[in-house]
Amino acid sequence: MITIPPPMIMSVPIKSDSSRSLYSLLSHKEYSIQFSSIKFITCHGSSFGWLSLVHGNGSITLLNPFKYAIIPPISLPPLESPPLRYLQSVTLSADPIISPDDYVAVVIYNFGHIAFQRANQPFWIPIVTNLLHFNDVVFYKGMLVAETHSDTIQSFKFNTTPPPDRSNDPNFTYYEKITSTEYRARAQDYAGQTHLVKSLNGDIWMVKRYLIDIEKLS
Repeated sequence: MITIPPPMIMSVPIKSDSSRSLYSLLSHKEYSIQFSSIKFITCHGSSFGWLSLVHGNGSITLLNPFKYAIIPPISLPPLESPPLRYLQSVTLSADPIISPDDYVAVVIYNFGHIAFQRANQPFWIPIVTNLLHFNDVVFYKGMLVAETHSDTIQSFKFNTTPPPDRSNDPNFTYYEKITSTEYRARAQDYAGQTHLVKSLNGDIWMVKRYLIDIEKLS
């Protein structure tokens, strides 16, 4: 079994549709991964060393590339409300290897929509918040923290006791919005990229991308 230190960068070979390469920034090593038995359209990095593969029907497969021989892939249902056209990210609350029946997958898709799915739940629950579109999410102290295009930080709590019925119950509250906080960020030269990251101490940092005029620096 290979132990891979984070962080890693994923690259796509020019002449191959069934392989990816992961480059470790700490060990300066490159690892090639083959997906010969799985057909997919796009591949994205996820949490805890997992990758998310998007298929033609809109379904998603979670795969751990370095434990593929012993840990089977996880099939997630297709996104239907609205249908998946573009996947931005898949974020996991816990490692499915350690907590196979107690994790939440959250997706940002179609340029700002957000939805979540519990382990073994056969449907997605869209999070609807007054037409706000989301940039990034992170799990923090059991809650989902999300940053929006409107310079707002929102936090959500998931109901821990979903109905025993595996169907989607429209009368059940699957999540609750806990907080919504607006913030002011410099708009000048903003490049439209915002990320939420968790530090080694467990704090949440928001990273915004700005354009820099090199001539002004000199």
